[in-house]
Amino acid sequence: MKDLVLNWLKAGAPFSAGARLFLLFEGRRHPFAKLLQHERPAVHAALKLALVRRAGAGLAGISLRPQATEPPKAAAAPKLREDWPFLRDPSCPPEMKILAANKITAYHTYVGAHDRLFDCTTPAEQFAAVRDLVENYIENRSIVKEFKYYKEHGHVLGDHPIFNEMKALKALRRLNVVELLKMQDKLQHNIWRIESEIRKGAKKHLELERKQRLQEKQRLLAEVDRLVQEYTA
Repeated sequence: MKDLVLNWLKAGAPFSAGARLFLLFEGRRHPFAKLLQHERPAVHAALKLALVRRAGAGLAGISLRPQATEPPKAAAAPKLREDWPFLRDPSCPPEMKILAANKITAYHTYVGAHDRLFDCTTPAEQFAAVRDLVENYIENRSIVKEFKYYKEHGHVLGDHPIFNEMKALKALRRLNVVELLKMQDKLQHNIWRIESEIRKGAKKHLELERKQRLQEKQRLLAEVDRLVQEYTA
């Protein structure tokens, strides 16, 4: 692998060739593989870092930092009210406003992961940084897709998981107290199981998805608790 990476670097480290080289060794199931679909400066720098680290000894002294020091273009600092004026509209669906807050979080996590990429000292640190970079890039693009559709059509696309969660919240309000108590037990068990998965740390590439599921279940449980209290007040 070292010779292949050296030849790639000598050829100017073209993005497409580097992406193919990475996929050859790591396969398409690696978290970084999804990000290689988009040629951007931050992704190119991360790709160079990943291949040089995997090539190991013999590549010492190669600069891994990008030439530019600007924030990554993939998640340009959000100016939500300027770019998406419908967020100021009182009739804007609550899901879109939740996504706006999530977009800000995804942006800051993405930028932080980008900065960490060039300070990693262990494979575990590198994997964690790449995972955060990939997952929050994808989350940002998913939210932008919803925003663009709403801006163009005036109604939601509904592909993002937040829409199913809001439907579940509405469905809870139609349950009687017996059904709510059963749902309370179920959600508490689900939360315990997800927290256990996170603590064990297996399948790190699923960590963001697990945390999102955990937050969803916690929000549902909070609503169930509130409804149960209303019945017993």
